[in-house]
Order: sequence, then C-alpha cells, then structure tokens
Amino acid sequence: MHLGLVALVCVMILTTACGALPISPSPAAQPAGTTTSAPPLTQADEAIAAAQATFPELRPITKAPPRAIGASTNITVLDDPGGWRLVFWQGSGDCPAGCINHHYWYVVVQPNGAVSLAGEYVREFSAAKNTIEERGQPLWGVPR
Repeated sequence: MHLGLVALVCVMILTTACGALPISPSPAAQPAGTTTSAPPLTQADEAIAAAQATFPELRPITKAPPRAIGASTNITVLDDPGGWRLVFWQGSGDCPAGCINHHYWYVVVQPNGAVSLAGEYVREFSAAKNTIEERGQPLWGVPR
C-alpha cells in the first residue's frame, strides 16, 4: 500500500512540475460551429444508398438482374462527371408481360453526398377513362 501512495505522489509531482500533458481533442470536443464531413461517395451503390436514405419511397426499389423478365423494379445508374444520375423505376400491373403502370424517379447524387430529385415521370392506366395517363416528363433518355 505504501508503494501505491509513493507512485501517486510521484505522478502528482511530475504533473505539477511539467504541466498537464497535452490531450488531443475528441470529435465530441470540437469547437462550436465546426462540422465533420462524411467521406466522399466513390461507388454507385453508395449513391443508391444515399438516395434511398433521402427518399424513403425509393427503399423498396432494387436493381433487376441482367436480362430479367417480369421484373417490377430496377435502378439505372448513369455516370456523370459530377456524381451519378440514378433512375429508380417501379412497375405494376401484369409485370410478367412488361408492366402496365410505370413510375420513374430521377435522382442526382453528388460525391459529397448531396441528393436531389430532378423529376418524376408516371404512366398509369386509368380504368375510369380507359386510357393511359401521364404525369411529368422522362429525363435522361429513360424510358426510351
């Protein structure tokens, strides 16, 4: 017990004589007004995740396997020098035959994680009018 007391006194003397040891600030101890930035996005899958986090209605939409027949969702990735242009598509109504109704969301994702909705395009069958109704406009050549 006597050795523990001696060690404690030595530490106290050294701390007092030399001053407090520098302590690197933890992230929580940053000055007010500073922000930590997320690492930049580098992969299309990261851009898709960022878009789905921003727009919850896009979460059920997944990429269709290559050459899939009867798919009812898909994500088209268009590389862009400033990030990614993503087209989320959801179909309904007889999708094994190609889907009757189509909803497209056009999303821009920048490498810094900024996400914006560029537009929407909807083609839906109206049973009451017995016709296809459209809202919005296609963008970026999708659909063709």
